[in-house]
Amino acid sequence: GLKPVDLQIMLIIANIIGIPLGIFRSWYYDNHNLKGGKFLPFIKMSVVPMVLISAIFVWLPYENFSYLTKAVVVEIMYLVLNIFLCFYNESYTYFQQIITPNAQERTTVMSISQVIYSLAPTITNLVVPLVAGLTWGLNNIWTYRVIYPIFTIIGMVVSLIFFNKVKERLVLPKKKLEPVRMFDAIREVAKNKYYWIIQSAGWVGFLEGGYGVILSWSFVYAFGGKYEASLGLANTIIGNAALWSMLLAPFVIKKIGKRNLLIAANSINVFILSAFYLVYENLVMICVLWYLNNFVNTFWNIVQHNISADMRDYHQWKTGVRVDGLFGPLGIIGTIIGFGTGLVFPAVYEKMGLLEDYNVLYDDNIRNNIFEVLIFLSVIGAIINLIPFCFYDLTENKHKAYVDVLKIR
Repeated sequence: GLKPVDLQIMLIIANIIGIPLGIFRSWYYDNHNLKGGKFLPFIKMSVVPMVLISAIFVWLPYENFSYLTKAVVVEIMYLVLNIFLCFYNESYTYFQQIITPNAQERTTVMSISQVIYSLAPTITNLVVPLVAGLTWGLNNIWTYRVIYPIFTIIGMVVSLIFFNKVKERLVLPKKKLEPVRMFDAIREVAKNKYYWIIQSAGWVGFLEGGYGVILSWSFVYAFGGKYEASLGLANTIIGNAALWSMLLAPFVIKKIGKRNLLIAANSINVFILSAFYLVYENLVMICVLWYLNNFVNTFWNIVQHNISADMRDYHQWKTGVRVDGLFGPLGIIGTIIGFGTGLVFPAVYEKMGLLEDYNVLYDDNIRNNIFEVLIFLSVIGAIINLIPFCFYDLTENKHKAYVDVLKIR
Protein backbone atom coordinates (compact mmCIF):
# COMPACT_ATOMS: atom_id res chain seq x y z
CA GLY A 1 0.00 0.00 0.00
CA LEU A 2 2.96 2.38 -0.37
CA LYS A 3 3.30 4.52 -3.50
CA PRO A 4 6.27 3.83 -5.83
CA VAL A 5 7.70 7.36 -5.52
CA ASP A 6 7.32 7.27 -1.72
CA LEU A 7 9.15 3.95 -1.64
CA GLN A 8 11.95 5.43 -3.73
CA ILE A 9 12.22 8.45 -1.42
CA MET A 10 12.43 6.04 1.52
CA LEU A 11 15.22 4.23 -0.28
CA ILE A 12 17.10 7.51 -0.86
CA ILE A 13 16.82 8.33 2.87
CA ALA A 14 18.11 4.86 3.73
CA ASN A 15 21.03 5.27 1.32
CA ILE A 16 21.97 8.64 2.82
CA ILE A 17 21.99 7.10 6.30
CA GLY A 18 23.91 4.15 4.88
CA ILE A 19 26.79 6.28 3.53
CA PRO A 20 28.69 6.63 6.86
CA LEU A 21 27.89 3.00 7.69
CA GLY A 22 29.30 1.95 4.31
CA ILE A 23 32.49 3.96 4.87
CA PHE A 24 32.94 2.29 8.26
CA ARG A 25 32.40 -1.18 6.72
CA SER A 26 34.93 -0.44 3.98
CA TRP A 27 37.59 0.66 6.50
CA TYR A 28 36.84 -2.20 8.92
CA TYR A 29 37.19 -4.91 6.25
CA ASP A 30 40.79 -3.85 5.59
CA ASN A 31 41.80 -3.24 9.22
CA HIS A 32 40.04 -5.65 11.59
CA ASN A 33 41.79 -8.34 13.68
CA LEU A 34 39.00 -10.92 13.77
CA LYS A 35 40.00 -14.56 13.55
CA GLY A 36 39.02 -16.69 10.57
CA GLY A 37 39.88 -14.46 7.63
CA LYS A 38 39.20 -11.09 6.12
CA PHE A 39 35.53 -11.66 5.18
CA LEU A 40 34.40 -15.04 6.53
CA PRO A 41 33.81 -13.78 10.12
CA PHE A 42 31.21 -11.28 8.89
CA ILE A 43 29.34 -13.94 6.89
CA LYS A 44 29.08 -16.18 9.94
CA MET A 45 28.14 -13.44 12.42
CA SER A 46 25.44 -11.73 10.37
CA VAL A 47 23.12 -14.65 9.52
CA VAL A 48 21.32 -15.00 12.89
CA PRO A 49 20.40 -11.28 13.19
CA MET A 50 19.18 -11.33 9.58
CA VAL A 51 16.78 -14.20 10.34
CA LEU A 52 15.37 -12.55 13.46
CA ILE A 53 14.93 -9.10 11.90
CA SER A 54 13.34 -10.36 8.67
CA ALA A 55 10.85 -12.47 10.64
CA ILE A 56 9.87 -9.48 12.81
CA PHE A 57 9.68 -7.31 9.66
CA VAL A 58 6.85 -9.30 8.06
CA TRP A 59 4.96 -9.99 11.30
CA LEU A 60 4.41 -6.37 12.28
CA PRO A 61 0.67 -5.44 12.18
CA TYR A 62 0.75 -3.22 9.09
CA GLU A 63 -3.02 -3.66 8.66
CA ASN A 64 -3.57 -1.48 11.74
CA PHE A 65 -1.05 1.24 10.82
CA SER A 66 -1.80 4.60 9.26
CA TYR A 67 -0.01 5.39 5.99
CA LEU A 68 2.68 7.49 7.70
CA THR A 69 3.23 4.96 10.50
CA LYS A 70 3.54 2.17 7.95
CA ALA A 71 6.16 4.10 5.97
CA VAL A 72 8.19 4.96 9.08
CA VAL A 73 8.13 1.39 10.42
CA VAL A 74 9.14 -0.10 7.06
CA GLU A 75 11.99 2.44 6.83
CA ILE A 76 13.33 1.62 10.30
CA MET A 77 13.14 -2.15 9.78
CA TYR A 78 14.85 -1.83 6.40
CA LEU A 79 17.68 0.21 7.93
CA VAL A 80 18.26 -2.27 10.77
CA LEU A 81 18.12 -5.28 8.46
CA ASN A 82 20.60 -3.68 6.06
CA ILE A 83 23.23 -3.24 8.78
CA PHE A 84 23.67 -7.03 8.74
CA LEU A 85 22.56 -7.71 5.16
CA CYS A 86 25.25 -5.42 3.71
CA PHE A 87 27.97 -7.10 5.77
CA TYR A 88 26.75 -10.50 4.55
CA ASN A 89 26.33 -9.64 0.85
CA GLU A 90 29.54 -7.64 0.54
CA SER A 91 31.57 -10.25 2.40
CA TYR A 92 30.20 -13.01 0.18
CA THR A 93 31.05 -11.04 -2.97
CA TYR A 94 34.54 -10.13 -1.78
CA PHE A 95 35.20 -13.65 -0.54
CA GLN A 96 34.67 -15.13 -4.01
CA GLN A 97 37.34 -12.77 -5.33
CA ILE A 98 40.03 -13.97 -2.92
CA ILE A 99 39.33 -17.69 -2.81
CA THR A 100 42.26 -18.09 -5.26
CA PRO A 101 44.69 -15.67 -6.95
CA ASN A 102 44.60 -17.68 -10.21
CA ALA A 103 42.22 -15.92 -12.62
CA GLN A 104 41.09 -18.98 -14.58
CA GLU A 105 40.69 -21.04 -11.42
CA ARG A 106 38.74 -18.17 -9.86
CA THR A 107 36.43 -18.10 -12.88
CA THR A 108 35.72 -21.81 -12.44
CA VAL A 109 35.12 -21.42 -8.71
CA MET A 110 32.77 -18.47 -9.27
CA SER A 111 30.84 -20.38 -11.92
CA ILE A 112 30.37 -23.40 -9.67
CA SER A 113 29.50 -21.20 -6.69
CA GLN A 114 26.89 -19.43 -8.81
CA VAL A 115 25.30 -22.78 -9.67
CA ILE A 116 25.00 -23.60 -5.96
CA TYR A 117 24.01 -20.03 -5.06
CA SER A 118 21.21 -20.08 -7.64
CA LEU A 119 19.60 -23.19 -6.13
CA ALA A 120 17.90 -21.15 -3.41
CA PRO A 121 16.13 -18.66 -5.73
CA THR A 122 15.31 -21.55 -8.08
CA ILE A 123 13.54 -23.32 -5.21
CA THR A 124 11.84 -20.19 -3.86
CA ASN A 125 10.73 -19.03 -7.31
CA LEU A 126 8.98 -22.38 -7.72
CA VAL A 127 7.62 -22.85 -4.21
CA VAL A 128 6.51 -19.31 -3.27
CA PRO A 129 3.89 -18.90 -6.04
CA LEU A 130 2.64 -22.46 -5.36
CA VAL A 131 2.29 -21.75 -1.63
CA ALA A 132 0.68 -18.40 -2.43
CA GLY A 133 -1.84 -20.11 -4.71
CA LEU A 134 -2.79 -22.51 -1.91
CA THR A 135 -2.98 -19.82 0.77
CA TRP A 136 -3.56 -16.07 0.54
CA GLY A 137 -1.99 -15.13 -2.83
CA LEU A 138 1.08 -13.12 -3.82
CA ASN A 139 -0.57 -9.81 -2.93
CA ASN A 140 -1.27 -10.74 0.70
CA ILE A 141 1.31 -10.26 3.45
CA TRP A 142 0.14 -13.39 5.32
CA THR A 143 1.78 -15.47 2.59
CA TYR A 144 5.15 -13.90 3.43
CA ARG A 145 4.60 -14.21 7.17
CA VAL A 146 4.68 -17.95 6.67
CA ILE A 147 7.37 -18.13 3.99
CA TYR A 148 9.98 -15.65 5.33
CA PRO A 149 10.75 -17.35 8.67
CA ILE A 150 10.91 -20.82 7.09
CA PHE A 151 13.25 -19.93 4.24
CA THR A 152 15.51 -17.60 6.24
CA ILE A 153 16.06 -20.30 8.90
CA ILE A 154 16.94 -22.82 6.17
CA GLY A 155 19.31 -20.27 4.63
CA MET A 156 20.97 -19.65 7.99
CA VAL A 157 21.65 -23.35 8.55
CA VAL A 158 23.04 -23.83 5.03
CA SER A 159 25.29 -20.77 5.33
CA LEU A 160 26.74 -21.78 8.68
CA ILE A 161 27.48 -25.32 7.48
CA PHE A 162 29.12 -24.49 4.15
CA PHE A 163 31.11 -21.43 5.16
CA ASN A 164 32.92 -23.58 7.72
CA LYS A 165 34.46 -25.56 4.84
CA VAL A 166 36.17 -22.79 2.86
CA LYS A 167 39.16 -20.47 3.32
CA GLU A 168 40.67 -17.34 1.82
CA ARG A 169 43.89 -17.28 -0.25
CA LEU A 170 45.32 -13.80 -0.51
CA VAL A 171 48.86 -13.20 -1.78
CA LEU A 172 50.20 -11.38 1.30
CA PRO A 173 53.45 -11.25 3.31
CA LYS A 174 53.52 -13.42 6.42
CA LYS A 175 54.48 -10.52 8.70
CA LYS A 176 51.79 -8.44 10.38
CA LEU A 177 50.41 -5.93 7.89
CA GLU A 178 50.46 -2.19 8.50
CA PRO A 179 47.02 -0.58 8.93
CA VAL A 180 45.46 0.61 5.69
CA ARG A 181 45.00 4.37 5.99
CA MET A 182 41.58 5.35 4.70
CA PHE A 183 42.38 8.55 2.84
CA ASP A 184 45.62 7.20 1.38
CA ALA A 185 43.73 4.16 0.07
CA ILE A 186 40.90 6.25 -1.37
CA ARG A 187 43.38 8.55 -3.11
CA GLU A 188 45.09 5.57 -4.77
CA VAL A 189 41.75 3.96 -5.72
CA ALA A 190 40.80 7.22 -7.45
CA LYS A 191 43.78 6.71 -9.78
CA ASN A 192 42.69 3.19 -10.79
CA LYS A 193 41.23 3.48 -14.31
CA TYR A 194 39.68 0.00 -14.23
CA TYR A 195 37.72 0.91 -11.12
CA TRP A 196 36.14 3.87 -12.94
CA ILE A 197 35.33 1.76 -16.00
CA ILE A 198 33.46 -0.79 -13.86
CA GLN A 199 31.71 1.90 -11.80
CA SER A 200 30.65 4.04 -14.75
CA ALA A 201 29.07 1.01 -16.45
CA GLY A 202 26.77 0.70 -13.44
CA TRP A 203 25.93 4.40 -13.43
CA VAL A 204 24.96 4.66 -17.09
CA GLY A 205 23.28 1.27 -17.36
CA PHE A 206 20.56 1.71 -14.74
CA LEU A 207 17.91 1.95 -17.45
CA GLU A 208 18.61 -1.60 -18.59
CA GLY A 209 16.83 -3.09 -15.59
CA GLY A 210 13.52 -1.45 -16.39
CA TYR A 211 12.10 -4.53 -18.10
CA GLY A 212 12.52 -6.58 -14.89
CA VAL A 213 8.86 -6.41 -13.80
CA ILE A 214 7.38 -7.60 -17.10
CA LEU A 215 7.49 -11.35 -16.38
CA SER A 216 5.90 -11.27 -12.92
CA TRP A 217 3.35 -8.59 -13.82
CA SER A 218 2.33 -10.56 -16.93
CA PHE A 219 1.59 -13.68 -14.88
CA VAL A 220 -0.05 -11.88 -11.95
CA TYR A 221 -2.09 -9.24 -13.80
CA ALA A 222 -2.51 -10.20 -17.48
CA PHE A 223 -5.42 -12.43 -18.53
CA GLY A 224 -7.28 -11.50 -15.35
CA GLY A 225 -4.56 -13.09 -13.19
CA LYS A 226 -5.59 -16.66 -14.04
CA TYR A 227 -1.96 -17.71 -14.67
CA GLU A 228 -0.60 -16.36 -11.37
CA ALA A 229 -0.04 -19.86 -9.92
CA SER A 230 2.10 -20.77 -12.95
CA LEU A 231 4.67 -18.04 -12.23
CA GLY A 232 6.69 -20.43 -10.04
CA LEU A 233 6.95 -23.02 -12.82
CA ALA A 234 7.95 -20.34 -15.33
CA ASN A 235 10.61 -18.98 -12.96
CA THR A 236 12.03 -22.47 -12.47
CA ILE A 237 12.27 -23.21 -16.19
CA ILE A 238 13.73 -19.78 -16.95
CA GLY A 239 16.17 -20.11 -14.05
CA ASN A 240 17.55 -23.24 -15.72
CA ALA A 241 19.05 -21.03 -18.44
CA ALA A 242 21.54 -19.61 -15.93
CA LEU A 243 22.86 -23.10 -15.17
CA TRP A 244 24.18 -23.57 -18.70
CA SER A 245 25.91 -20.19 -18.87
CA MET A 246 27.43 -20.79 -15.42
CA LEU A 247 28.88 -24.09 -16.62
CA LEU A 248 30.03 -22.64 -19.96
CA ALA A 249 31.50 -19.40 -18.58
CA PRO A 250 35.01 -20.72 -17.70
CA PHE A 251 35.43 -22.22 -21.19
CA VAL A 252 34.11 -19.14 -23.01
CA ILE A 253 36.29 -16.80 -20.94
CA LYS A 254 39.34 -18.96 -21.65
CA LYS A 255 38.52 -18.87 -25.37
CA ILE A 256 37.67 -15.21 -25.98
CA GLY A 257 38.53 -13.36 -22.75
CA LYS A 258 36.45 -11.46 -20.21
CA ARG A 259 36.26 -8.16 -22.10
CA ASN A 260 35.09 -9.75 -25.35
CA LEU A 261 32.50 -11.83 -23.49
CA LEU A 262 31.16 -8.72 -21.74
CA ILE A 263 30.75 -6.84 -25.00
CA ALA A 264 29.27 -9.86 -26.84
CA ALA A 265 26.77 -10.63 -24.06
CA ASN A 266 25.49 -7.08 -23.82
CA SER A 267 25.28 -6.70 -27.62
CA ILE A 268 23.12 -9.82 -27.86
CA ASN A 269 21.01 -8.56 -24.98
CA VAL A 270 20.20 -5.38 -26.91
CA PHE A 271 18.48 -7.50 -29.59
CA ILE A 272 16.69 -9.68 -27.03
CA LEU A 273 15.30 -6.65 -25.19
CA SER A 274 14.22 -5.09 -28.50
CA ALA A 275 12.30 -8.27 -29.34
CA PHE A 276 10.21 -7.88 -26.15
CA TYR A 277 8.52 -4.89 -27.80
CA LEU A 278 7.00 -7.17 -30.43
CA VAL A 279 5.72 -9.94 -28.12
CA TYR A 280 4.95 -8.43 -24.70
CA GLU A 281 1.29 -9.50 -24.97
CA ASN A 282 2.22 -13.14 -25.64
CA LEU A 283 2.98 -14.97 -22.40
CA VAL A 284 4.79 -17.87 -24.07
CA MET A 285 7.08 -15.60 -26.09
CA ILE A 286 7.83 -13.51 -23.00
CA CYS A 287 9.04 -16.70 -21.29
CA VAL A 288 11.15 -17.71 -24.31
CA LEU A 289 12.86 -14.32 -24.50
CA TRP A 290 13.28 -14.23 -20.73
CA TYR A 291 15.05 -17.62 -20.92
CA LEU A 292 17.47 -16.27 -23.54
CA ASN A 293 17.94 -13.05 -21.58
CA ASN A 294 18.73 -15.01 -18.41
CA PHE A 295 21.25 -17.16 -20.29
CA VAL A 296 23.10 -14.10 -21.64
CA ASN A 297 22.90 -12.02 -18.45
CA THR A 298 24.42 -14.78 -16.33
CA PHE A 299 27.61 -14.57 -18.41
CA TRP A 300 27.58 -10.84 -17.70
CA ASN A 301 27.17 -11.34 -13.93
CA ILE A 302 29.98 -13.89 -13.67
CA VAL A 303 32.40 -11.77 -15.71
CA GLN A 304 31.65 -8.65 -13.66
CA HIS A 305 32.71 -10.40 -10.45
CA ASN A 306 35.84 -11.67 -12.16
CA ILE A 307 36.98 -8.32 -13.54
CA SER A 308 36.40 -6.75 -10.12
CA ALA A 309 38.75 -9.36 -8.66
CA ASP A 310 41.33 -8.77 -11.43
CA MET A 311 41.10 -5.02 -10.82
CA ARG A 312 41.96 -5.50 -7.12
CA ASP A 313 44.99 -7.64 -7.98
CA TYR A 314 46.13 -4.97 -10.45
CA HIS A 315 45.70 -2.33 -7.75
CA GLN A 316 47.78 -4.36 -5.27
CA TRP A 317 50.53 -4.74 -7.90
CA LYS A 318 50.50 -1.02 -8.69
CA THR A 319 50.36 0.38 -5.12
CA GLY A 320 51.90 -2.40 -3.01
CA VAL A 321 48.89 -2.36 -0.67
CA ARG A 322 46.03 -4.88 -0.64
CA VAL A 323 42.73 -3.00 -0.60
CA ASP A 324 39.29 -4.63 -0.78
CA GLY A 325 36.80 -2.78 1.40
CA LEU A 326 38.22 0.68 0.79
CA PHE A 327 37.15 0.55 -2.84
CA GLY A 328 33.74 1.22 -1.28
CA PRO A 329 33.83 4.89 -0.21
CA LEU A 330 34.19 6.17 -3.77
CA GLY A 331 31.06 4.19 -4.53
CA ILE A 332 29.21 6.98 -2.71
CA ILE A 333 29.35 8.82 -6.03
CA GLY A 334 27.21 6.07 -7.54
CA THR A 335 24.87 6.20 -4.55
CA ILE A 336 24.33 9.93 -5.05
CA ILE A 337 23.76 9.43 -8.78
CA GLY A 338 21.30 6.69 -7.84
CA PHE A 339 19.22 9.19 -5.84
CA GLY A 340 18.20 10.73 -9.15
CA THR A 341 18.22 7.71 -11.46
CA GLY A 342 16.27 5.63 -8.97
CA LEU A 343 13.31 7.98 -9.28
CA VAL A 344 13.01 7.44 -13.03
CA PHE A 345 10.95 4.24 -13.02
CA PRO A 346 8.67 5.16 -10.07
CA ALA A 347 7.98 8.45 -11.85
CA VAL A 348 7.16 6.54 -15.04
CA TYR A 349 4.77 4.27 -13.11
CA GLU A 350 2.93 7.16 -11.50
CA LYS A 351 2.84 9.20 -14.72
CA MET A 352 1.16 6.26 -16.43
CA GLY A 353 -1.46 5.63 -13.74
CA LEU A 354 0.19 3.26 -11.23
CA LEU A 355 -0.02 4.76 -7.73
CA GLU A 356 -0.55 2.85 -4.47
CA ASP A 357 -3.27 0.62 -5.99
CA TYR A 358 -1.47 -2.03 -8.05
CA ASN A 359 -4.80 -3.49 -9.15
CA VAL A 360 -4.80 -0.96 -12.00
CA LEU A 361 -2.32 -3.35 -13.68
CA TYR A 362 -5.26 -5.65 -14.42
CA ASP A 363 -6.20 -3.00 -17.01
CA ASP A 364 -4.51 -4.13 -20.25
CA ASN A 365 -4.13 -0.61 -21.60
CA ILE A 366 -2.34 0.76 -18.52
CA ARG A 367 -0.13 -2.32 -18.14
CA ASN A 368 0.84 -2.50 -21.83
CA ASN A 369 1.59 1.22 -22.02
CA ILE A 370 3.94 0.86 -19.05
CA PHE A 371 5.57 -2.21 -20.66
CA GLU A 372 6.29 -0.33 -23.90
CA VAL A 373 8.04 2.52 -22.09
CA LEU A 374 10.02 0.12 -19.86
CA ILE A 375 11.23 -1.92 -22.84
CA PHE A 376 12.29 1.19 -24.74
CA LEU A 377 14.26 2.51 -21.74
CA SER A 378 15.87 -0.92 -21.20
CA VAL A 379 17.14 -1.07 -24.79
CA ILE A 380 18.64 2.42 -24.46
CA GLY A 381 20.27 1.39 -21.17
CA ALA A 382 21.77 -1.77 -22.67
CA ILE A 383 23.31 0.21 -25.55
CA ILE A 384 24.81 2.83 -23.23
CA ASN A 385 26.14 0.12 -20.89
CA LEU A 386 28.37 -1.18 -23.69
CA ILE A 387 30.43 1.99 -23.96
CA PRO A 388 32.64 1.86 -20.81
CA PHE A 389 33.86 -1.69 -21.47
CA CYS A 390 35.23 -0.70 -24.87
CA PHE A 391 38.01 0.98 -22.83
CA TYR A 392 38.75 -2.07 -20.61
CA ASP A 393 42.16 -3.55 -21.55
CA LEU A 394 43.18 -5.62 -18.51
CA THR A 395 43.80 -8.86 -20.42
CA GLU A 396 44.26 -12.30 -18.92
CA ASN A 397 47.99 -12.25 -19.70
CA LYS A 398 48.45 -8.87 -18.02
CA HIS A 399 46.65 -10.10 -14.92
CA LYS A 400 48.75 -13.26 -14.69
CA ALA A 401 51.93 -11.16 -14.89
CA TYR A 402 50.72 -8.90 -12.05
CA VAL A 403 49.96 -11.87 -9.78
CA ASP A 404 53.35 -13.48 -10.55
CA VAL A 405 55.07 -10.23 -9.50
CA LEU A 406 53.05 -10.15 -6.27
CA LYS A 407 54.17 -13.69 -5.43
CA ILE A 408 57.83 -12.76 -6.05
CA ARG A 409 57.50 -9.70 -3.84
